[in-house]
Amino acid sequence: MKTSFKINFRVSYVILGLLIVTLLGLWIFFNYYPSNEWTPSMLDVMAYCTGSVAILTLIYHSLNLQSSQNMHKQNLKIRKNQYSFDIVSKVHETEMANNLNELRKMKVAQSQNLKEKNIKEFVKFLDENPTINSKVSQLLNYFEHVSILIEVQHVDEIIIKSAFKTLFTSTYSMLKFYIDEKQLQHRTTWITYENLSKKWSVE
Repeated sequence: MKTSFKINFRVSYVILGLLIVTLLGLWIFFNYYPSNEWTPSMLDVMAYCTGSVAILTLIYHSLNLQSSQNMHKQNLKIRKNQYSFDIVSKVHETEMANNLNELRKMKVAQSQNLKEKNIKEFVKFLDENPTINSKVSQLLNYFEHVSILIEVQHVDEIIIKSAFKTLFTSTYSMLKFYIDEKQLQHRTTWITYENLSKKWSVE
C-alpha cells in the first residue's frame, strides 16, 4: 500500500506538471507568435488543446498501468506467501501428524531393512502392512506435491525451506533406497522431492 501511495502521488504531480507545461505553451503561443504573419484561429487553438489532452491521457494511462502492475505484483506476493504458510500448517493437521509419527516409529523398527542391501525386505514389509504403506505413500506424495509447487514458483521456497528443510532431507536420507527401488519401476516417482532434498542438503 505504501508503494502504491508513492506511485499515485508521483502520477498526480507528473500530470500536474505536464498540464502546467501545456498551459504555458498555450500562453506563449498566443502572446509571442508573430501576429503579422499568422493569427491562430479558434480551430487551431482547439487542435492544440486536443493534441495536448491526448498526449496527457496517453502519459497518464502509461503511468497508471505501471502503478497497476506494481500493485498486482504485490498482491501476488502476498497470496504466494499466504499459500506457503497454509502449506506449512498442514504438517500440524491430525492426519499428517499421524503419518510423521508412524514414520518415526518405522525408522526404529525397520532400521536394518532400510539399508540398501535389505531394501527389498522393507518393500515386503510395506506390502504386508497396507496401512503403514499408505501412510508412507501419503507423506512422500505430499512432499512431492510441495516440491512441485516450489519448482513452478507457486509458493515461496524460502518460507517452505525454513519450515521443511530438516524434515525433507532427513526423510529422504531415511527412505533413499526405498525411493530408488520404486524408481526402478517408474523413473519419475517422487523425483521432484528427491531433487529438492539433494539441493537443500548441500545448502
